[in-house]
Amino acid sequence: MQLSLCALLPIYNDESALESMAARCLEILADLAIDFEVLFVDDGSTDATPEYAAELVTRFPQLQVISHPARLGQRAVWETALRVSDADVFFYCGGDARTDARSIALMWPSIHHRDLVVAVRRPTSPLGWIPKLPARSEDDTTSAALANWSSNGCLLTRRKLIEDWLAIPRSTELSDHLSRSSCSCRVLPISDSPASRKPARRVSPGFLKSPDTAPREQSEHRGRTTSGSRRQSRVARPNYVERLRDFALGE
Repeated sequence: MQLSLCALLPIYNDESALESMAARCLEILADLAIDFEVLFVDDGSTDATPEYAAELVTRFPQLQVISHPARLGQRAVWETALRVSDADVFFYCGGDARTDARSIALMWPSIHHRDLVVAVRRPTSPLGWIPKLPARSEDDTTSAALANWSSNGCLLTRRKLIEDWLAIPRSTELSDHLSRSSCSCRVLPISDSPASRKPARRVSPGFLKSPDTAPREQSEHRGRTTSGSRRQSRVARPNYVERLRDFALGE
């Protein structure tokens, strides 16, 4: 069965980012589904976002734009999405991750056998590694992901899950509803964009010398290059602790 796909992107005062958001999503969705669309829901922007979005619709046939007269929040965004789109599956991101369209391609294969796929951004470390923590059960991992996705991740969800949420009292948050539901769910970790990572420091061959050979080679080099001068009686040992620290921090 071919699933139809809608990337739901709430926007608010995003006029400068609209074109790149639309182009990035449409390019990736075209490789995943035959029936796809990108839906911008403008939740009460006060800048020129509605005008920019309307202009983009004339250039991208698979783009839809709906504008709210004021800021109405997440629930109203979903109500609008289900009213104007008949997609089987919706992609939705929370927080700063909402424009990370690469996540859709990673999540798409799993949704064919599940009701929900949650992608949560991995924590980062200045040293580029994270200490290994005790293993958590699958239930604990899923519960944590469902609780934190709105600020740090993305959802790929079947339409029925959202319809069920909108049918219950408005005081219930989407994260709470998903946590309590009996849906089949998979959690995937996602990483920061490669462009945002600090490049690794280039290591010079001398840095890898052992503490015993480095001073001797340095002394011999000085003896060869300084003719007629007296060889220094003692060569200062390099501070390898500082070098390791600087290397780890990319300085």
